[in-house]
Amino acid sequence: MFGGYVVRRNELPIALIFNDEIYFKVDDTNRLDFIAAGSTPFTYNKKGKTITISNWKVPTEVLEDEVTLMSWAYKAYDVSLRAHKK
Repeated sequence: MFGGYVVRRNELPIALIFNDEIYFKVDDTNRLDFIAAGSTPFTYNKKGKTITISNWKVPTEVLEDEVTLMSWAYKAYDVSLRAHKK
């Protein structure tokens, strides 16, 4: 996918790794965490148009805090569960 990797839990996508950055799955339930941390969504260009997907960059501070990282990862899994049920 986009030359990157998809991280899955129980076969559901929870994260994207691209260019040595990790992006967790986001929806309305956890988006404010990412905004508050100054994060941005993953985007790419396709035929001259910028496409934004529902994955946001995990901030360095989160990556360096194991407890927070696991909490955010579980939230990303919950997002994927909800999306899968739709």
